[in-house]
Amino acid sequence: MIRPSIRPSSQILPLILCVCVLPAMAAESPSPNPSPTVHAPAGSPVTAAAATTPAAPTTGAVTAAAPQAATPAATAPVAPAAPALPAMYFLSSVAEDELYALFKKVPAFSALDEDLVGSPLTLMVTHTNRPTAGGQAAGLLSAVLSGSTLGIIPVVSSERLVIKYEVMLNGKSITSHSFERTATRAINIWGGADAYEGLGKAGMDWLKSTASEAAAKLAADSALIAVRNEIDYYFSGQTTQVAAPPAKPTQP
Repeated sequence: MIRPSIRPSSQILPLILCVCVLPAMAAESPSPNPSPTVHAPAGSPVTAAAATTPAAPTTGAVTAAAPQAATPAATAPVAPAAPALPAMYFLSSVAEDELYALFKKVPAFSALDEDLVGSPLTLMVTHTNRPTAGGQAAGLLSAVLSGSTLGIIPVVSSERLVIKYEVMLNGKSITSHSFERTATRAINIWGGADAYEGLGKAGMDWLKSTASEAAAKLAADSALIAVRNEIDYYFSGQTTQVAAPPAKPTQP
């Protein structure tokens, strides 16, 4: 038997070389862009620092914000206080001391004086306390019953109280403000003199409450302000000087 002889042709050899050699070369070839590794020598500062530096925390920490300086709040301009009213003489027909003390607490009436007799300006307080039409009949009937029972039944009266604050200039009225109150009260005929000038405690308390309201109205009254402006125009800068008392002679 004759075996045919197989001879590799010149075209098959290059193919065998490509299949066997190229994979081995590809395994030994380096990566395209290798990152260089730097090895620090033992005992260098870089190695010691890297070994002693603690690792940074992985969780995010909340950092407190620095306190900011407080911005001052803008303050509204303060309006200048109104000048005081001119000096006036004070006179009242009821509760003179109480009403005078209440008026002196108001800055506009700082020049008010109860001893300034002869002043061209006068603040006069007057009052009227009269029974109403129905209260007059009820008061008469209750007075008869009270007398017949020897004072066991009190006298009932319904009165109309009017308080008038009036400013006068040289005896003539320039402005006025009135307040009115109607109230019913029981009076014991054996009670003696009224400690509240015939007004009762409730009436006296109401009278004092009108002083502050009257002072506010008079301080803003156009007629009184016009008088003050006229006085300031003609007599501005003038002050009343009081002569000093003579010195006492020294005794030897």
